[in-house]
Amino acid sequence: MPDEEARLVGERPIDPATYEAYLRGMHLVQKGSPQEITDGLALLHQVTDDNPADALAWAGLALGYSAVGHGPNPTPDVWTRARAAAERAVSLDPTLAEAWSALADVRFYADWDWEGAEAAFHRANELNPSIAMNHFHYAWLLLVLDRYEEAVAEHELAKTLDPFTPFQSALLGWCYLYAGDTERAQAQAQRTLELRPEGATGLLVLGAAPLSGLPGPWEDPPGVLSGLQRPGRGDAETEDQRHGSSRRGQRIEAEDRRTGGTGSAGRPSR
Repeated sequence: MPDEEARLVGERPIDPATYEAYLRGMHLVQKGSPQEITDGLALLHQVTDDNPADALAWAGLALGYSAVGHGPNPTPDVWTRARAAAERAVSLDPTLAEAWSALADVRFYADWDWEGAEAAFHRANELNPSIAMNHFHYAWLLLVLDRYEEAVAEHELAKTLDPFTPFQSALLGWCYLYAGDTERAQAQAQRTLELRPEGATGLLVLGAAPLSGLPGPWEDPPGVLSGLQRPGRGDAETEDQRHGSSRRGQRIEAEDRRTGGTGSAGRPSR
């Protein structure tokens, strides 16, 4: 297999300190509070300063900016910075899956380049099929393209690879809902609430399912709306809310761009 041979020949040793800093930086950014995002990006920047020739350092910075771009208050230049870092990572090591994953995010969410994004997601999966977030973002591209069965399969794989992250579990419920599988949507929402009993996205799926226009059977869990409105839940729910609301909003916007404003992604019914 030429691709596999090229990857093995071109593999570079990973500096343990760089990898640890990359993981710490991504963890902080994905937690999502303003201070954690600031601290995470600062750490990722420090990694590139210390290791300017390390592709993983640049891929980490790109993925960090991409995570910020999915949040409620992205800076105007966030995707420009993500693109520059991702392209730098790919140029330094075209066999690094994280580099292609970061570039796929930019092509999808910033460039609206569905074909280019799918090619980059595929390339990342070829190089490393175990990156949960790559499967997760690819699933949402497939939803935009109305390829529901493929989207569900990708999202389920992402959750299998990363079963204990609440937003992975929660947004799988939305994926089921968009695909018209209301029974699995509600079941997944219930499982999400077992991970985080007051998780905003899990509660939203339970509340949205009966309103989707899709056939039941429905359960009407007590306390859903009151759970969403309960005060004092902000910091604990930052990650759920950031990923859930931004992902749904991005799908609506992307669908409008794809269909010239005639899409129906704003509602789960098909």
